[in-house]
Amino acid sequence: MRSMGYKTISVVLLVAVGMIIMAASHKQESQKKQEIFDRNVATVKALFQGFVDGDLDAQMELYADDVKGNPAQYNGNVLIDKQGVRETLKFFHDNFKDIVFHEGVGLTTGKSNGFFGGSAYPLNNNPNIVATYGTWTPTHIETGKKIFNKYHSVGEFNDAGKIVYFSEFWDVSGIQVQLESTAQSAESE
Repeated sequence: MRSMGYKTISVVLLVAVGMIIMAASHKQESQKKQEIFDRNVATVKALFQGFVDGDLDAQMELYADDVKGNPAQYNGNVLIDKQGVRETLKFFHDNFKDIVFHEGVGLTTGKSNGFFGGSAYPLNNNPNIVATYGTWTPTHIETGKKIFNKYHSVGEFNDAGKIVYFSEFWDVSGIQVQLESTAQSAESE
């Protein structure tokens, strides 16, 4: 009878130890994914800081050499390469100043976290995929008009933390509408 009790206790202890090991392993994996996700969010924030600083070269360092991008504007559904990324970023540097990204603004009625994906969103448990939400408020250099544009993007990162793919969603024509309203307002004054 005693040996049966010891066997039962042994089995329960083995199961408990196994569950503790599995939980610890899951926690380590979860922490690792969170660290990767946080690193990638820091990369996106550094990319956006490049707009604020007007530092195109610093922005380009954040992209992998083989990056492919799906821009918001229609271009025949052709993915752009690193040179195309540079040309797009340069366009904004040349035409806008005081470029600021307001993280999470526009996602909800108030300010919220603007970064999702990876370990933060369990249906996509890949920490190298980051969705970004917010609002850009640059000032158009030529007209002096401050514009507002809601923004959403999904980016993929390689193991080195560089951007290898992105797809952006924002109202390209909305910028033109806002700039034209400035021209009409100036003409009527």
